[in-house]
Formats: sequence, C-alpha cells, structure tokens
Amino acid sequence: MDARMLVVVPLVLAAVPLCWGMGTPYGYSYMYVSDQPRKCVQIPPTLVLCDQLAYNEMRLPNLLGHENLDEVQEQARSWVPLLAQRCHPDTKLFLCSLFTPVCLEQDIFPCRSLCEGVRDSCAPVMAQHGFPWPKMLKCDKYPPDNDMCIKSQTTPGSCIVCLEEGDDRDSDFCSSDVVLRVRVEEKHFDDGDLVFTTKKKVRVFHASEALGGGRRRLNIPVADMEFRVIGGEKCACSALARRKPGQLLLSARRDGSKFFVTSVRKWQKGDKAFKKLLRSMRDMNC
Repeated sequence: MDARMLVVVPLVLAAVPLCWGMGTPYGYSYMYVSDQPRKCVQIPPTLVLCDQLAYNEMRLPNLLGHENLDEVQEQARSWVPLLAQRCHPDTKLFLCSLFTPVCLEQDIFPCRSLCEGVRDSCAPVMAQHGFPWPKMLKCDKYPPDNDMCIKSQTTPGSCIVCLEEGDDRDSDFCSSDVVLRVRVEEKHFDDGDLVFTTKKKVRVFHASEALGGGRRRLNIPVADMEFRVIGGEKCACSALARRKPGQLLLSARRDGSKFFVTSVRKWQKGDKAFKKLLRSMRDMNC
C-alpha cells in the first residue's frame, strides 16, 4: 500500500466539508469541463498506475476530464513506465490525484508545488525518451499550497532510489536493464546528479537482451558504464554516503552509455531478509 496516500487522504477528508455544488474553493475551476454527472466507481485492479491506494473508490469524470473507466485506463497506461524510473517519490501521488481522484463532492487538486516537484524531476527523464512534459499537466493550473490541495509527502533530502535495511522491494528486477552487485570505483557530482563508476568485477543478476541477456555476463565493458542517481547531490543516500562505499546491489535503466539508477542498497551479507530477497530474484523469470 502506498504510504504517502495513507497520510494524505485522511488529511484531505478532514479538511473538506461535504456539500453538493461547492465546486473548487479557489474561485475558478482547474479541471476539464464535462457535462456528465459525477459518480463514484470502484478503482479497478487492472488500473496499474493507481493500484494499492488507501481508498477504493474514485470519481468520474476525473480531474483530467475522462468520463469512463475505459478512457481512464487507456490514458493511465502510458504513465506506468514513468513510475519505474523513480524520478520523484511523489509521481504516483500526483498522477493518481488526477486520474483517480478520491470520491468527494468537492474537487481536491494537487498543489502547484507538488506538480512542480514531479515535473522538475521527471521532465528531464521523459525528454531523454523524446516526450515533453504534457500541456494537460501544466503546473500553473493548480492552486498554490493551502489546506485544500494535496501537498508533497516527500521528506526533504530523501532519495527514492536508495533502499534502506529492511526494505524488501525486489530492485525492479524485471523492469530494469541491469541488476548488479558492484563496488564503487569513483564518484562525483554532475549537474545535480551523483555520478559513479564501478570496479571491473561485478556480479550480474539480470541483464536485458540488449546487454547480453541472462545472469552471467554483460556484452559491454564495465569500465564504460557510468551510473547516475538523478538529483543525488541534494539527497541523502546511506548506501553511497561513505567516501568508499562497500558492495552494493543496484538496478538501473540504460540510456546510451549512461545508466540511471532505479534502486541501490548496501550488500547485506548474512542478513536473513536480504538472503530471502536474493533467492526471490533468482527465481524470477523475466
């Protein structure tokens, strides 16, 4: 379950008086106009972008003007790959506030700062794949921070790609181009990103077909692989904090000669939970 949604929804519910016909509290509407009557519907389990939220019902039309679930699912599907990039901790919170708004009589929009935070982190990632930040998500459409909009739930200085001890996520095994055990050779900052190279000896847990496939070897020299943590200069990452980090388990997606880290954690030799994670990764058949 998305912990950030668990926090934000009760706060929103507490702040909103349930009265029909109130519209938005900002003097004008930020939503796309629809002549369809509002209704509450169950969020389907097939809506992958917004699964495992803290609420089960959404409102139609949604805040992007989609009037039926087929339209919502078709449009939401194209955003699922962005979540895998982990470009911002609040990407899901922001997108789902629009695609699957909580079912209230009053419109609850994302705050402008939430939109700007996600846009500033994710627009460069989208641009690398030839996609601009869409006009339908233009941030100045949304209200300045106040008690009646959804604010960022991210702790300042946190790094979404850095997984701490006890986190049992599977390092995005199948959606990544590589999953490796590495040792950092050299690291520096470049344009706000943390950039590092690794020692030549690596252990391959997963590689995409373009990188050789399988779990034994890569078809490019490790010395040519440059790893980047987007925004890493301004966020805390205990796995990479030391001048000479120990062994790491990382996953990354490839963009040319650069590899953008999607998860990284310390190699926890002897830890039972970590061993269980490794076994589950070995059993995966991507």
